[in-house]
Amino acid sequence: NKQFIKKSIPNGYNKGLHKLISKTTGKKDKSAVRFISIGRISNEKRIDTMVKAFKMAKLPNAELVLIGDGNQMPLIKQLTADTPKIRLLGQIHRLDEIAKHLKSSDVFVLTSYFDNQPMVILEALAAELPILYCDDQLDVGVDKTNSIRTLPSASAISKGMTLLASDIALRNKLSRGSKQKCEQLSAK
Repeated sequence: NKQFIKKSIPNGYNKGLHKLISKTTGKKDKSAVRFISIGRISNEKRIDTMVKAFKMAKLPNAELVLIGDGNQMPLIKQLTADTPKIRLLGQIHRLDEIAKHLKSSDVFVLTSYFDNQPMVILEALAAELPILYCDDQLDVGVDKTNSIRTLPSASAISKGMTLLASDIALRNKLSRGSKQKCEQLSAK
């Protein structure tokens, strides 16, 4: 029973991480919406699709921050060379630095569509970020209260980015949902 498993088996939620993120101050730029993604820059993560989606959205007051490294980095550097609003930060090992980036962001983006339970979802929840994702099999940590699920195409993800960039009330509602979801998933 899937509900029993969700409630009975620990999911990797880290109270220490949540505490660190909660204590971290990250200054959000009120004039721009910051999308963030953290993870391996590899084919299965579909970061190239995320970059294409962001570029398609043509959001004048937004930026995309990518944290991670991997075998697709040369391709991603090529795709982003003409787009200063996409920042490639590479691999960051210090948790306090990752926490600062999460806290200064507005939306977490996940474009892989076959992760069974990505740990970055828990990090996004701890930072109380709305989540934009496209994996219809992903069901732990995401639902309509804290997330927007799109189809996996660049155009569909682009539309999700546009919606979230243009609707602060929706971002705030989903942020509150992420906070509640984080509390629900925490070990008692």
